Amino acid sequence: MEVFEKTLAEKAPKLKLVAVEDGNWDQTISQKIARQLFAQYQSNGGIQGAYGMADNQAVGIIQAAKEAGPRSRR
Repeated sequence: MEVFEKTLAEKAPKLKLVAVEDGNWDQTISQKIARQLFAQYQSNGGIQGAYGMADNQAVGIIQAAKEAGPRSRR
């Protein structure tokens, strides 16, 4: 995560990292976390990107984004 955060700051300084959560490599947990974050930040312009450390986590994040609808993906 340290390298990810450093690279994000260097390569995309306009993006703000708003959360680092542990999905415990689980699709369902990752989806629940993503759903909560999409809802939390929807009124602030939404989430611009999300990162899961495993394919199954990414699937959960994608599903949560689809459920949140286009307003979460501005």
